[in-house]
Amino acid sequence: MFVQIMAVLLTAAAAIVDLAHNSNLQANWVPICMQFHGFCQRTSGSVVASFLTVVILMFLVILGACSIHKR
Repeated sequence: MFVQIMAVLLTAAAAIVDLAHNSNLQANWVPICMQFHGFCQRTSGSVVASFLTVVILMFLVILGACSIHKR
């Protein structure tokens, strides 16, 4: 359940980063990456690192389940 919650939270974070990069002019939100370039690079990098961390966590959960199943 924890892995599912982390995946949902990361999806929401990715949506916000996408909004920061591409904006939503219909909602009158301008892209902030034009003004704060370093901010967007850091947030994009942290979201990618978080996705990789969740993938590794999923692998460890599956590996642990297989180990318990063999006993």
